[in-house]
Amino acid sequence: MSEYRQPEMYRPYPARCNSRVAEAGAHATDWARRTGMLAALWDERDVDELGAATFAAHAHPEVAEPALFLLSEWHIWGFYLAEHFAEHRRTRDIGGAKLFARRVAAFTAAESLTPGNPVERGLADLWSRTTRAMPRELKERLRRNIQGYVDAHVEELFNLCQNRVPDPSSYLATRTRTLGVPWVHDLIRHLVDHELPRQVFETWPMRALLAAFFEATALQRDAWSYQEDGGRGAKINNGVHVYARFLGCSSQRAGEILNNLGTERLRRFENLAITEVPALAVELGLGLADGERLLRHIDHLRQFTAGTHQWIQRPALLTS
Repeated sequence: MSEYRQPEMYRPYPARCNSRVAEAGAHATDWARRTGMLAALWDERDVDELGAATFAAHAHPEVAEPALFLLSEWHIWGFYLAEHFAEHRRTRDIGGAKLFARRVAAFTAAESLTPGNPVERGLADLWSRTTRAMPRELKERLRRNIQGYVDAHVEELFNLCQNRVPDPSSYLATRTRTLGVPWVHDLIRHLVDHELPRQVFETWPMRALLAAFFEATALQRDAWSYQEDGGRGAKINNGVHVYARFLGCSSQRAGEILNNLGTERLRRFENLAITEVPALAVELGLGLADGERLLRHIDHLRQFTAGTHQWIQRPALLTS
């Protein structure tokens, strides 16, 4: 791969870290050990270098300890599932990946299954504890987004095995799911902002705001991580490669375009947050308490964005 210079990322929000980061890290490592993750693909050093709990602490800096611990477990599960698909990527085993994906998704629909590996064991544990008191609508949404997360990894494996470069639209739809941000947002709604009325998320302003939030995460991540993806055999699904092929330009130029698109999505997010969200609270007749909850929810998304920026630019990524 020719030399690629990472573009300057638009970072409008300062990163902050949850004061319980050390406790979250120890808890997440212990949970990974109990689910068998440290006896399979990882060891304790891998978990430390990955920094899933550190990511969670930066993505959720104001979340109280019980929710932070659970979010840390979910994040480490998501990273572990992605690592499991990296094994399928090395073997080009599409059939095995599809069977694995169907089994994993089944643990969000049935409680009688017996987990057969750390991914299934981790999801069965998290699903049981997280959805016990979750509203039916949000539980179904989380189930769909977990399914989408798993299926998106299969789609990316198919692209790799068939040497198929997706078009920009298909790429972005898949990439937002591969990064897991939609199901993380479901968890934020339930664990942090559960009192916010459901109808808020059914409005056009919130749907548009969340779409900008999801897409900005994918675009900025790929513009920054192109070299890292190439080094681990995943270049074909990175947006830089997609846009370079689609536009017939250099990888450097494609990275700049991708980075600009990510900046545009973040600015759209902020514009909607400033111009549409206050009016939305009035239109829905939200009381003072719900109006404040809505603003805090938007701020949590800003914090998550800042935490994502902090994590993808971490030194370990540049040397992995």
